[in-house]
Amino acid sequence: MEYLSEIIIPSLYLLAGIVVYGLIQHWVFADISPNRSSHLLFSGMCLSIILFAIFGARILHSANDSEFIQSLRMNVAASLLLLTLFLWFIAEYTGKRSPPALIGVTLFIAVLFLVNLTQENTLQYDHFDGLYKLQLPWGEVITRGSGHNGPWAFIAIAIAFAIFAFAIYALIDFYRRSGSRTAAWMLFATVLFVMCGIEGILVRLSVIKFIALGPYGFLLMVTVMGAALTREMQQQLRTSEGNFRSLFESSPTAMLAFSPDNGRILQVNQTALNMLGYPMEDILTMTVADIIPAENLAAFLDCNAQLVAGLIDHAQSETRYLRRDGSIFLSDSHIAPLREKDGKVTAIISSAIDITERKASEEKIQHLAFYDQLTNLPNRRLLEDRLNQVKSSSSRNGRYGALLLIDLDNFKTVNDSVGHLSGDLMLRQIAKRLSSLVRKSDTVARLGGDEFVVLLSDLSDNNKDALVQTRAVGEKILLALSQPCQLDMMEFRSSSSVGVTLFKGDHLSTEELTKQADIAMYHAKNGGRNTLRFFDPEMQTNINVRASLENDLHNALEGRQFVLHYQIQVDSEHRPIGAEGLIRWNHPKRGVLSPAEFIPLAEETGLIIPIGQWVLETACEQLKQWHQNPLTRDLILAINVSPKQIRKAGFIEHVRSAIQRYDINPKLLKLELTESMFLDDIEGTIATMNALKAIGVNFSLDDFGAGYSSLQYLKRLPLEQLKIDQSLVSDITVDTSDNAIVRTIAAIAKSLNLSVIAEGVETETQRNLLLEIGCTHFQGYFFAKPVPAHELGALFEQGVLTA
Repeated sequence: MEYLSEIIIPSLYLLAGIVVYGLIQHWVFADISPNRSSHLLFSGMCLSIILFAIFGARILHSANDSEFIQSLRMNVAASLLLLTLFLWFIAEYTGKRSPPALIGVTLFIAVLFLVNLTQENTLQYDHFDGLYKLQLPWGEVITRGSGHNGPWAFIAIAIAFAIFAFAIYALIDFYRRSGSRTAAWMLFATVLFVMCGIEGILVRLSVIKFIALGPYGFLLMVTVMGAALTREMQQQLRTSEGNFRSLFESSPTAMLAFSPDNGRILQVNQTALNMLGYPMEDILTMTVADIIPAENLAAFLDCNAQLVAGLIDHAQSETRYLRRDGSIFLSDSHIAPLREKDGKVTAIISSAIDITERKASEEKIQHLAFYDQLTNLPNRRLLEDRLNQVKSSSSRNGRYGALLLIDLDNFKTVNDSVGHLSGDLMLRQIAKRLSSLVRKSDTVARLGGDEFVVLLSDLSDNNKDALVQTRAVGEKILLALSQPCQLDMMEFRSSSSVGVTLFKGDHLSTEELTKQADIAMYHAKNGGRNTLRFFDPEMQTNINVRASLENDLHNALEGRQFVLHYQIQVDSEHRPIGAEGLIRWNHPKRGVLSPAEFIPLAEETGLIIPIGQWVLETACEQLKQWHQNPLTRDLILAINVSPKQIRKAGFIEHVRSAIQRYDINPKLLKLELTESMFLDDIEGTIATMNALKAIGVNFSLDDFGAGYSSLQYLKRLPLEQLKIDQSLVSDITVDTSDNAIVRTIAAIAKSLNLSVIAEGVETETQRNLLLEIGCTHFQGYFFAKPVPAHELGALFEQGVLTA
């Protein structure tokens, strides 16, 4: 017994020391291990073995029976705790978790634990053989020699073997699946402990007589398992560190690690070296101050200080870095601290992606979205934004703003004469001139084509002063844009029309202000071009009236609101020879409107085409009706034809079709043309006239003498008549110039074998003078006013007019 005590007791204390060391090691590893729960359970096993060793030593050094029994109880309790923790440890480590089974076994061991602690124990000394005999709940056990084991002992042994059988099965399966060496060592330790346990049981049952190796089995098991887990943890750490280093080195993102204390660069990867342009040996001697521009360094260091202090976990920002060659690039950076277990920051890790090209592309896209590509001026989108800013500012400070819309006069001529490249060059020069005329706070923009806008801000808060300021800028613009532009090897002069609107506050929308400036600009064009006009509310009223009239004009044809009035034409004997069909519009609200009130609008909108077709159809129908009356069958009917109408494809066929459909004599249909019709495409117009002349239609040149007549083309036209404009007739008796012009027209007509008719004759004096000059056909109020067809027919029936 003394011999055993000298060996066992030191061994148990040695075991306790080793287990304590293992406990500390695995408690540390448990904080960083991916299998933290299994490491915590193993640490609990170490603790239970410490308790087992301590109470085992106390058994051998018990001072009395009570202390012996109590130490033995605690020793058994520690072994039960070890069994429980071992069961859960193996299940957790191998993944063989079955909560119902684990909980059931744990509860049963808990029952054994309570039986061990609560049942009575007796200790007797047998004087015959000098042995202690201890009566336990497990049965009669003696410290040396043979004894009797009760049912609880066999149950405990069975559970223990079941647990170890499960452990062996689970470890074998885990090793087969993962090939883990740690699993193999744990399997070896478990088998070794089982063998020691069997040996101890056989000794207790007096089957064999060796020294009981149970405690040493505990020692061997935890030592082997601890060494295997420690090696596994070290391998995981090495693998993790290797993976981190591999990721760090091979990352396509630039990675930098630097000291949180002095900013010294600790480590960089190859991507960062390539990005910064430094070799490794140089950059490891540098600090962040060497690669961060001075103007950005303070903000960068402040961010690092917050990371170290734990105020923020990480930072994401756009950081500027300095290359070796002195150039600066912009990066998208993510900065985070690298901390030890105690929270101390050992390094700051920065990952950076060069976004210089991306930012340049974004800025280019931004520029394309808000600036005109040709002139580099703000476009309509940016102008709207700045106009909103100026309106908001005007609301706050009460100062006026102004919007100037500039349109180049006859810019199409530039493109047509010298080409679009020269036209673009001219637009760029115009843009530079406009930009040089305004303040930095003002905006010059290009809307497109040859339209520019100047936005003036912070003018006077007095309306008259703001008008003066704006007019001064507008006149400078007119003067600057009237100067010649150098287009390659030639100079080209142009002019501009400027429309201006003043505003204060933001009560008018951007669209309304632009519309006002546009209206004013068109008034400037209509006022002779190369001039400036301010928007007046009356302009808007006129525009509204015009828009309303245009809308009504669209509905007039469908509503049959047009009618033809007929003004008789007479010869020198007052005999009716024909009539002119004059269109009138029976407007549902405004009454009868003369052609002067709507024909110009119809010309602009293109409605003159369907209106002219209606006039032609109505005239042919009227000729058909006149032909049925002996009093009117020989009357010639003249109608006006617009330039757009005669140039439209299919006009000849339309006239021919109408003549055939109404079965009229084409010689009785006269088409009156104006001189302006021959300004464009004179050859095409002459061809159309000749085609219609061939089927019998006659032509009269209307308003002759009021325009810029060309005798060169006059002799080529298949005309039958010249019509003297009423502006010459009205003053023929008092104005010698008009008198001379009329005489010349009569002489030209005679030389070209053309008849002459004067319109607008209102007095007998005019008629007599015209007759003296040689004009034998007349039309005017002196003879008859324009009247509807039925009234004209009534005049013939009453004998007022006789053919």
